[in-house]
Amino acid sequence: MNGVSTTVARLANHLVRRKHDTLIVAPSPGDDHADDTQVVRMKSFGVPFYRDCRIARVDDRLDDELEQFGPNVIHLAAPFVLGRRAGRIATRMGVPVVAAYQTDLAGFSRRYHLGVAEETVWSMVRAAHREAAITLAPSTVTAWQLRERGIEPVAVWPRGVDHRRFSPSFRDERLRRKLAPNDEVIVGYVGRLAREKQLERLLPLTELPGVTVVIVGDGPRRRSLERQLVGARFAGFRGGQELSRLVASLDVFVHPGLDETFCQAIQEALAAGVPVVAPAAGGPLDLVRHGVNGFLWSPRGARDPVRRSVGARHRSLTPRPPRCRCARLGRRSHLAGGPRSSDRSLSRCRRTRPTRGECLTQGCRSTGAPMRIVQVANFVHDTSGGVRTALNALGSLYVDAGHEVMTIRPGARHLMQRDGIGRVAVVLPGATLPASGGYRLLVRRVPLAAIIASWRPDVVEVSDKTTLGCLPGRLRAALARD
Repeated sequence: MNGVSTTVARLANHLVRRKHDTLIVAPSPGDDHADDTQVVRMKSFGVPFYRDCRIARVDDRLDDELEQFGPNVIHLAAPFVLGRRAGRIATRMGVPVVAAYQTDLAGFSRRYHLGVAEETVWSMVRAAHREAAITLAPSTVTAWQLRERGIEPVAVWPRGVDHRRFSPSFRDERLRRKLAPNDEVIVGYVGRLAREKQLERLLPLTELPGVTVVIVGDGPRRRSLERQLVGARFAGFRGGQELSRLVASLDVFVHPGLDETFCQAIQEALAAGVPVVAPAAGGPLDLVRHGVNGFLWSPRGARDPVRRSVGARHRSLTPRPPRCRCARLGRRSHLAGGPRSSDRSLSRCRRTRPTRGECLTQGCRSTGAPMRIVQVANFVHDTSGGVRTALNALGSLYVDAGHEVMTIRPGARHLMQRDGIGRVAVVLPGATLPASGGYRLLVRRVPLAAIIASWRPDVVEVSDKTTLGCLPGRLRAALARD
């Protein structure tokens, strides 16, 4: 079972409970039923470098099965070969199609040393999603990436988590003593043991004093990882309450992979009250609030970033009050809403920087052509401060003049919405600076390039020179010349 299979099975169960008729079409081999849902198995072949991955051999049987079932909607769970054919059949039958993008196939091609095929993979993905009325992306970053690659329309469809299975109540002190007899900090990973998970990054953790690394799961790389990560404890595949106890008994959950479109395992760890250390890339940006329910590390940062992230903080993540506070906040992040927002008076700050605002507003009025403006701030207070006030004042002027405005700033969690002024407000994870009174700094290497490029702005406005360092290289150079 991988993430796609688990999602499909749970979705089918959800539909059956609501009295819908469901049918699953999937590659062979496997069971012919998923609980109360029939599974039609198509002939398939294995991928040479990934024996557990099967690709369906599509033939006319797929047409017959779908026409016989007579669906009202066809859901393409991971459209590539089988999904692309099913989409064509749906179009011929006049049946609407909903596609879900769940696997970063282009990223996998890079991990398996097939980077030359990346553009070909994206072309096939675009073709597979072309028949869909809408494509569902599991995270904000993934949605931006799809739009950047020409796949539209896209909506964010995040995953849920079963709080009956993943809860702090499953924390087992007896199991903890077995895993860490000397009261070590237990750092764990739960998931498939495959190349794209980049588990070799965990090697430096096994050398940290006072740390026990526990790896839960199975997959094609288990044997090689057991030889490589000699100091780690491999628990193998676990399910049911055994998995619930293992997850809840960790002190820190770590995920080293960079190609996650969502990462359900992170959400399950947070639901169990376990703080998470994950890369500031892909799906984790929606789930991990840096310094609140875990920590994000830069994929392009220093050597051994996972070790540095865990090593610098593992003392504060022990089963003592600081760790307990982080655990409570981790679970709360999946039981409560997003960060609070507040409205600020603009009258006082309309005089702050009139020249730029007047220039842009007058330019729009004189030419009659509205522009797309992106405002980027690297260092902002959560609720107040001069930079935030100036951004709001200028943004209000731009919107009033007819411009389309996007503002990008740091905050508690990844968020994209319309604000009270009418701008597209993008909030990216930002670290709270000590002794700053609540100011946040953008976590480096957040997906600014994808966000800015996909919006195709006419103007990019930065709050100060330090913000230039957070921008993509080409854009930074262009702004520096201006």
